[in-house]
Amino acid sequence: SIYDHITTEAVAERGFETEASHLGGRRYDIVRIPGKPLHSVIPLHPTLTSQFVKLDCDGCEALAILTAPTVLAANSSGAQVVPLEWITNRVRKVSPTGPEEVVEKLRATGYVVHTYAGDRLDPTILLQPGTAIMDLFFVHPSVDFAPIAAGIQVHFRTLLQCQETGTLGKAR
Repeated sequence: SIYDHITTEAVAERGFETEASHLGGRRYDIVRIPGKPLHSVIPLHPTLTSQFVKLDCDGCEALAILTAPTVLAANSSGAQVVPLEWITNRVRKVSPTGPEEVVEKLRATGYVVHTYAGDRLDPTILLQPGTAIMDLFFVHPSVDFAPIAAGIQVHFRTLLQCQETGTLGKAR
């Protein structure tokens, strides 16, 4: 499959095909990147798990969530935890499908929105124009997120300590 990824800078020099497109009155370069849908890769590789699916697509999160059936699913075939960053203004500029549809899908599938610290958020926060959350998690209702959040906080504190002491990235 070929997926269209929208970017504001041409990447033809990297060997990808590009074409001009207009979305929301702005010009973008559409970059065609060969890829396979997640749901077609997971069943082929039994060692891979879709328990955690990290989304990092610079504003295309809504489009990815709404077009990939294995990302959010009410049954156990969906990802259990989806870490992502969410910037509502960017999502609205880039994705033809908006945050409203993501909130509807979250509600329909039962996923809960959490911060890395484990705080539960009302999903309507995704609709607010000023929302910019760098460490957000969509969590399947069958998952107890508290121990995961505790582990994330421990690693985060360790990283901060390494940064403060100058040992970040140095071998022990």
